[in-house]
Amino acid sequence: MVGAAVAGLAMMTLAACSNTETGQASASAAGATGSGSPAISLPSRPKDIPLNGVDPCALLTAAQRSQFGINGGKETIVGHGETGKACGYNFTAIGSGTGGYDISTITSPGIEHWLNPNLIAKVKQVAVAGFPAVDITNEGEATGCGTAISVADGQMLMVDNGVVAQGMTSAQSCAKTNAVAEAAMATLQTLK
Repeated sequence: MVGAAVAGLAMMTLAACSNTETGQASASAAGATGSGSPAISLPSRPKDIPLNGVDPCALLTAAQRSQFGINGGKETIVGHGETGKACGYNFTAIGSGTGGYDISTITSPGIEHWLNPNLIAKVKQVAVAGFPAVDITNEGEATGCGTAISVADGQMLMVDNGVVAQGMTSAQSCAKTNAVAEAAMATLQTLK
């Protein structure tokens, strides 16, 4: 499972603990992020999709799992200090060297957590399925990528690939987590 590596990625990204408030991320909440990342001000969501009661193991269909070369998901732990559920999907190919993906339906904190100016992670603004999102990587470390999508006030869908194959760049890992996140968002929108 990727869970332990991802939890480590999430915890190593904070230089200091802080409280986050629920609500839409804004320029005033953004500030400059660590590692020289520019200030991030996320646009509004096209709609709210609350994650309460959503099973993250139901967010990838059999066809989507086949597309990404992963097995059916198994419940795993959510990162430290987060509230919600997580599901680990392992790669079907033995020796892929990358572990798999964790998908988390986080009901607290929201994406504002990743806009904390005290982060030591590299945070880059992206969009997933038309929703504001960020890619999170550790500068100089081949530890993979996390993609966080703002789906409702104080809630985010998170896709992590915490351990990457030798030679894979952070950009390649983020491209993969973005693709898995797009698929999960497509399924999520059919459930709500």
